[in-house]
Amino acid sequence: GYFFGVSGERLTKRLRALYFECILRQEIGWFDRPENQAGALTANLATQTSRLKLISGSQLGTIMEAVVLTVVSLVIGFVFSWQLTLLFLAFFPLIVISGMFQ
Repeated sequence: GYFFGVSGERLTKRLRALYFECILRQEIGWFDRPENQAGALTANLATQTSRLKLISGSQLGTIMEAVVLTVVSLVIGFVFSWQLTLLFLAFFPLIVISGMFQ
């Protein structure tokens, strides 16, 4: 949802600022190494923090929604027909595995 997207953006912004601060506090010799050249540092600043945004943003919201929906459905199922819910739980791992391949 929207709020997970906003929180992911804020986290990314904060992480980029902290990463940039850490870069600025390094000794001069640290920048002489090939892995610490300006292009590599800029690429890391852009790509690594964007990956975190993907994990912590809308995907986290989708995962949370699926977990809550599953738990609420199981509770409702046990209230109305516990036998049918147990039958569903027997096939639940198969449903999850087939969803992963989709």
